[in-house]
Amino acid sequence: MVKRLRLKLAVYFALFVLILYELGVLGSVGIFQWGLSRSMDILLQDLLAETRPSVEITNDIPSLASWARAAKREHSPVLAIVQIYDQNRKLIQNFGPAGVKRLASGHIFNKDKTISVRSLYQPIIHQGKAYGFLQIQVSTASDDKIFNDMLLATFLVMPFLALGVVVAGYQFAGIALKPVEETLSLFKRFVADAGHELKTPISVIEAATETLSAVEGSDPIAKADLEFELNIISKANKRMKELTSDLLFLAKVEDQAIIFRRREIIMAELIEEVVDQFRPLARSKNLIIELDATSSVIIEGEPESVHQAISNLLSNAVRYTDQGKISVRLSESEIHAIVEVSDTGIGVSEADKDNIFHRFHRSEESRSREAGGAGLGLSIVKAVLEAHKGSVSVESELGAGSTFIVRFPKKLV
Repeated sequence: MVKRLRLKLAVYFALFVLILYELGVLGSVGIFQWGLSRSMDILLQDLLAETRPSVEITNDIPSLASWARAAKREHSPVLAIVQIYDQNRKLIQNFGPAGVKRLASGHIFNKDKTISVRSLYQPIIHQGKAYGFLQIQVSTASDDKIFNDMLLATFLVMPFLALGVVVAGYQFAGIALKPVEETLSLFKRFVADAGHELKTPISVIEAATETLSAVEGSDPIAKADLEFELNIISKANKRMKELTSDLLFLAKVEDQAIIFRRREIIMAELIEEVVDQFRPLARSKNLIIELDATSSVIIEGEPESVHQAISNLLSNAVRYTDQGKISVRLSESEIHAIVEVSDTGIGVSEADKDNIFHRFHRSEESRSREAGGAGLGLSIVKAVLEAHKGSVSVESELGAGSTFIVRFPKKLV
């Protein structure tokens, strides 16, 4: 459990750091792009201011022909894209490198997006009359390449960053969870020790009860009172004995050493053995147990704990079913051995479905006490399945019965 929690914390930490990283990168890239666009706009404004006085009006048509001839004579190449448009926004002159033939401001592209420019224009007004528009464009190809390279580097770095953060997070989570792990270890040891310590007084009570039961009293009333009290003691002792046994078993199941006690289990044989044990108890309550275990599925598990898990499910089915039948079915999927234990008993409410696998929890408290049990049966089932990398779930309707479904990983061939 601690290892799973440690891994989860490491993954959550990694996701949190990566989200912050991406937000930081996107913010930095956004600021960089805004600054770059701002500087290019200032450059375009300066170029417009320098070029505008060179525009001549000939026959009501603006022109930069003289300016272009002068630049050619001086061997001064036109690095920016200079364009003249008439009043109808039609391009009439174009100087410099290839640009986007569209009157617009901002970051614009040509139709096939092979040319990318930053553009700015202003109206050409002479003696109070508008004659067209002067537009200056600067290629953004190099800046776009830098921007794309930056994004690519960001995504290329991310897997290595994620791996480093997960490793670091796993180490830090291990340090943070060490006190929790020690506490859980102490708790498990307490459960085991408490179970062993309870065995002695229970044995003493049991022996004393048997001794008192053998005493023959002459007074019938005193004898009846004695038998009544002894019956109460016997029931309490039986419950303490079951609780102690469950605690000890739970401590053993949660011990990692269970991994080294595994062997092949033919599930059909194990389930048939468990069902045979419960048939007499079921008959005493006029219940029928139907068994469908024809599958030959094999798992690798610790036989005692798997046997106990199936026994607990069947015990609950018999305990909480007053009439009808109990069905036990074994099947298999591609990777799992599946055991379903169904009954026609009292069922489980929706509110209780999430809690019935918790230790000492019992649904419908009053009826549970009458039926007996310490509230550890389903906790043991869950612990056994977790130890075997399996799962347990329940489908139930209050008053209509329940179906508990357990899945054990199949033996790898």
